[in-house]
Amino acid sequence: MFPRFFIPLILMPLFLLCFPLSGRSEYPATPRDTGSPPEPSGFLLTLGPEYRLLAESSQLRLFYREDRGIFAVADRRGGYVWKSGLDIPFNRDVEERFDEGADPLGLPPLEERLNTTFTGIANSIIAVEYYDRANNIRREGSSARENVRLSLSVIQNDPFLADLTVLFDELDLKITLRVELSGNRLLLRAEPEDIQGSGSGRLASIAVAPFMGASGGRRLLWEPLEEDWKISEPKEAPTGYAVVPDGSGALIRFQDNSTELSAYIGDVFGEDPSQAESSRRFADASVPHKTAHMPLFGMVHGSLQNAFAAFAASGGEYMEIAAVPEENTTFYTRAYPRFIYNRLYYQVYNQKGDGYFRLLEQPNRFTLEMHYEFLAGAGENGHRADYTGIARSYRDYLRRTGGLPSPGGRQTKGRETKKDGADIPLRIDFLMADLREGVLGHRHEVTTTIEQVESILGEIQAAGVSELSVGLLGYARGGTALSRPGGVRLLKAAAGRDFNRIIASLTARGIDVSLGRDFALIAAGKAEGMSAGGARRGLSPRRNAVRGAGGRYIEYITYEPNAPVSRYYFARAPRIGRWLESESRDMASLGMSSITIDGIGSSLTSDYAGDEPLTVTEVIQHYRTMLTAIPGETGINLVRPNQYLWAYTDRFLDAPLFSTQLLIETDTVPLLQMVLHAAMELFAPYANFSFSSDEDLLRMIDYNVYPSFLLTGESAHLLLMTNSSEYYSTEYRLYRDRIPELYSRVNSVLREVIGAEWLVRDVLAPGVIRNRYDNGADILINYTASPYDYQGRMIGARSALALKAAGGRDGGKRP
Repeated sequence: MFPRFFIPLILMPLFLLCFPLSGRSEYPATPRDTGSPPEPSGFLLTLGPEYRLLAESSQLRLFYREDRGIFAVADRRGGYVWKSGLDIPFNRDVEERFDEGADPLGLPPLEERLNTTFTGIANSIIAVEYYDRANNIRREGSSARENVRLSLSVIQNDPFLADLTVLFDELDLKITLRVELSGNRLLLRAEPEDIQGSGSGRLASIAVAPFMGASGGRRLLWEPLEEDWKISEPKEAPTGYAVVPDGSGALIRFQDNSTELSAYIGDVFGEDPSQAESSRRFADASVPHKTAHMPLFGMVHGSLQNAFAAFAASGGEYMEIAAVPEENTTFYTRAYPRFIYNRLYYQVYNQKGDGYFRLLEQPNRFTLEMHYEFLAGAGENGHRADYTGIARSYRDYLRRTGGLPSPGGRQTKGRETKKDGADIPLRIDFLMADLREGVLGHRHEVTTTIEQVESILGEIQAAGVSELSVGLLGYARGGTALSRPGGVRLLKAAAGRDFNRIIASLTARGIDVSLGRDFALIAAGKAEGMSAGGARRGLSPRRNAVRGAGGRYIEYITYEPNAPVSRYYFARAPRIGRWLESESRDMASLGMSSITIDGIGSSLTSDYAGDEPLTVTEVIQHYRTMLTAIPGETGINLVRPNQYLWAYTDRFLDAPLFSTQLLIETDTVPLLQMVLHAAMELFAPYANFSFSSDEDLLRMIDYNVYPSFLLTGESAHLLLMTNSSEYYSTEYRLYRDRIPELYSRVNSVLREVIGAEWLVRDVLAPGVIRNRYDNGADILINYTASPYDYQGRMIGARSALALKAAGGRDGGKRP
């Protein structure tokens, strides 16, 4: 009998045999990471004789099946076929054939979880949602079994142009969809006048190709013993994922879910508060959903095999992107765009707040235009078929159409274009002061004087940071919330007497300096028009604030009980234009190199205050006009700008580096960063607020964004009773050593690819990323706790490395 203490010694070798030691520990990947590419897909759709050839381009062939209203695109580069719908029979038709005596074993299987209405939607090129007389939502597809008629009229063949007319008889609605084919692109468009009939006023939305590229499905086979369709089995389906623009970007992999999961609904550019059900919006105490900054999504089938990038060339401001996982209503994973034409809002008719729900009197009028660009292979004949190819495809479109700053254009205003090998910039925002309530009124808490700004920047430069972009916040009387817009009114206690001299000195040292504020919100204070104790009185909403469709001012209410302001209004676009014009002149006279603008880039609100409502499309044009009017030598820094302002953006501040991380989102990817790379400078969220760990630092390198900090000269406890209380750790003394250390680590890698174009991003192993640039550099990022051997070079644990190849910008020979 062995002594008890011998037993572990005996069992240890057996344990080691069962679990051999490895040189690498397993990396605990989460949806915050990017996983390995999907397995290769052998899935291939076929085209029967029901499909007739409509047109051919250099890369695609377009077919049409008239009895089901389905378009099919065959990629000439590899023969892959994409269909605008599932191309399946109605279960009712199959069952009727059985009732008529057909052999059930010779009939098509039934579709599980697809009733007649949903089968019609699954086959449709467009599907409509509309309100019935009781304001309930109803749905119908263009390929519905009955009460819908289709007709296709070919206008010309080279380039191909056709009109598909859809008549929804019961709704009295006629929609004409323009179909075009060119190169690797299919274009679908509907002008406002293409939507006709008495039912158009009740049209809630149009979904375009809601099952195109869908993966999954289950079918019911005939069971002879039970004499019924009882045998349930999965259909053959492609591997891959859907790509959605949630925050930085996310993937939703095709997988067999074991429970029902909620869909991702990305309201592109955010919800329009003026058309929401309520005129009041409340700050969410939970972590808010990330914004869909661009009207882009995509589908990927297989591993570098086939994909499409889908984006709105027009109508993006009225667009939602839906990604529905398997087990949610159907057994398919799918993604599609949905365009909003009308919605319910609450109409109040007395002071008590009584009211009723009603539809908008004037439905949204806009041109719906969707582009589908088809990608194939590893990029031999275009962009490769994965999320990086989807990002680059959209980037190329924006470049062609002026949606991004052009070379020599906006991105060079206020600074020189950086060359290969130059240092990356560091963003430092200073919170100078904010307002708090006192015993006898209100007073300013000064947290940073201009002299402290000069001293701190001198220390940071002396520590080796050569490229600095600086924003001054809370510089005016009234602080961050109650300062009156329309002119620069410096707070003397913070600006002092040497403000102009110090700004000139900083500019002469090559530091870009800007003043920043939120132009989109008007502070109401705790009492309307409250006195701000040395600040000007708060603005009245009259003539300045947006009204919603129900006639009331749109309010935004926060949970800041100890702050002077907890209620805001949304400012009208024409007013913002006047304020911005005046302030940009004042800032230029103070010697500012750039201007920092918050609010207008990240929120979009229609306006019913005037005689004629301002649509969000018109508000976008107001914003573009006011940014165009800013003097050419002044750089423009925008906080989280949406795609409609990218052409005017020099610096993108507070760029999202994560998705919302919904349960259905399996991976996080830098979709946004790949679209914007080399067009403007992107800065990460402030590193002194939960974004300074080693993993965060590596993510900055991986996503090619630059670090930023929010600093004060004094302790952050002074902000506790102000509207800046969320900034709980800002004192420079705490970050004196951390700032140059973090900057140096990021700069040592990213400086190797300044001025280069980001080509592709690969997952070499779980937690190991390779980013390839067109100057011949590879950036290797190792998120894991173990070293990684990359072609003979060891990449240390939790570190990043730039490997430069000989041969220059066109690639050359890489190690």
